[in-house]
Amino acid sequence: MNRRVLSLSFITAFILFSTMERKAMAKYEEPKYEVLESNDNIEIRQYKDRIAAEVVTEGEQKRALDEGFMILSGYILGKNIRKRNTDMTASPEANSSATIDESLYRSESIPMTAPVTAFASKDNKWTIRLFMPAKYSLETLPTPDNERIKLVQVAPEKFAVLKFSGFSSKESFDKKATALRKFLAKNKIDAAGPEVDAYYDPPWTLPFLRSNEVMIPISQ
Repeated sequence: MNRRVLSLSFITAFILFSTMERKAMAKYEEPKYEVLESNDNIEIRQYKDRIAAEVVTEGEQKRALDEGFMILSGYILGKNIRKRNTDMTASPEANSSATIDESLYRSESIPMTAPVTAFASKDNKWTIRLFMPAKYSLETLPTPDNERIKLVQVAPEKFAVLKFSGFSSKESFDKKATALRKFLAKNKIDAAGPEVDAYYDPPWTLPFLRSNEVMIPISQ
């Protein structure tokens, strides 16, 4: 088999793998929202309240995002302590002595969700968020092992969202954010905060199969 055939076989296999990965990502739970308006690839969405695990990182965008995702993925993969149903279990047959509930020391895997979001503050710090499945509450989510992770209740929000495929580079997001802000200005819609970058796919996904979003909170 010559190099050309090998190259084509590799590309075909890679595209197939990426397509299968994209289909798997499509099954991941996403935060609930209602589309209020739609204009080509721009939507006005109303999000319900939701819970996120978040971590604050610093530095260049890609490095900050990678660091934040690694920390958060560790949490959902089991670097946590599962909440107990009861604090103690009594055993009358064992001299009425109380024993510690062993579930305190067990970890819990949390289903992966999409997207991973990131937004920057003025001091070049990034808040990276992974939203938790709707079945959880702050009371039932396991406690993170890493003290940098915060579990937060996010209030309902309205966003203007621009969807795009292709590379998820800083330049791509900046370009789309500029286009979205022009749309808001043209339609006299006030932004209520910094833009949020939303990543739906792992980094090895082919650019044309990726789904990205720039989200700008807007006034209610």
